[in-house]
Amino acid sequence: MRGRRGSDAQRRAALAARDAAGQDFYRMDSAQRAARISVAAFGRLSPGPDARALEAGLAPLDAEADTASARWIATLDSVDLDDPEATGSELQAALGAFGEASEQLRATAARLEAFSAAHAADFARADAAMAQAGSAVSAAGAALEAARTAVAALGAQAGDVTAALAAAEAAAAQLAGGAPVLGVPETVRRAQLAQQAADDARYAAATAGERTTALRRRLGSLRVRLEGVAHRDSLLEPELSRLRREHVEASWRDVEAALSAARPLLASVPERLRDAARLLDAGERARVADLVRSVVADLDRLDSTVDAVPERRRALDALAADPSGAVARASFAVRDAQRLAMSGTGPEPGWVTRLDALVARLDRLAASVAEPGRRDWWAFAQELRVVETAASDVVDDIRSARRGTARR
Repeated sequence: MRGRRGSDAQRRAALAARDAAGQDFYRMDSAQRAARISVAAFGRLSPGPDARALEAGLAPLDAEADTASARWIATLDSVDLDDPEATGSELQAALGAFGEASEQLRATAARLEAFSAAHAADFARADAAMAQAGSAVSAAGAALEAARTAVAALGAQAGDVTAALAAAEAAAAQLAGGAPVLGVPETVRRAQLAQQAADDARYAAATAGERTTALRRRLGSLRVRLEGVAHRDSLLEPELSRLRREHVEASWRDVEAALSAARPLLASVPERLRDAARLLDAGERARVADLVRSVVADLDRLDSTVDAVPERRRALDALAADPSGAVARASFAVRDAQRLAMSGTGPEPGWVTRLDALVARLDRLAASVAEPGRRDWWAFAQELRVVETAASDVVDDIRSARRGTARR
């Protein structure tokens, strides 16, 4: 049989002891959690001997707190203070048990608080670093949300901007786990990368309309340029006919072959420009920019190929009309080199030999002008160019040698 029911005063005293012990438990539990969080934060910030020493210092206090918590819970379960039939001895035992639990909880809380106070500077540094990591992660998240909004506003014109957003999303995914998993420095680094990627995506979205307009203008100017090249190409047949009629094949074969090879390329450009326009309508600005660069390079090549035909014809006609004048210009370059070689303390034999050989080549070219039959004036021009280049090389050698002598 249970004993005599306890008095109201005993019940109130036991309840007050339970409430006081409960407050002590919350104090100890808060101190334990704060110490655990701070030690863990310090370990993530500065893994190494200092962090291990902190963990070792906390371990017995942590175990003591777990024991005190278990005793507190067991004490709560041992008696039902709300039972109206609780006896006086049960209430008295509960009062003593709650008092002992409260004393243990207060003592453990005090030791945990002293531990945290002793390492307050280290914990403050760790907390500041964790706050920095949290701020960096928040900034990255805000930047990513702004990028999503900007890309969504483009609708069907988002096109390749979605790739930039996908890159930002992937960078943000690298933040999974945050500082507790990655550590503070790595979290901050990844957050900064994610924010930059998000800012890039938002900028790409913000400038998408401007870039689209610029590319449309570029495509329009390329169409005009293409029409000009095609028109000049359509006028080349009379030029080619004159070359074939008035000059030997060897002097124009290369430009005609280059033109034949370039015409399929010329024919492909209109369709490539149409493809670019379709891609631009789909928002594929990066691919359009690549196509534009490719077409520009091809039109540059086509320009020079088409222009080479009349330029070659004019050059050949000029040589045929006055070959002696071309020889005289090359001779002047050689004589100028000879004058330089003979100046100063005396010429090097090597320079003289090279220049004499050039004079002999020019003499042979001059004599060949009078030979009967049609000439390969392009080969003639190439030979003159070789002579002029060789004379220039001798001049460079002379000046280089004399600069070296002057320095010594």
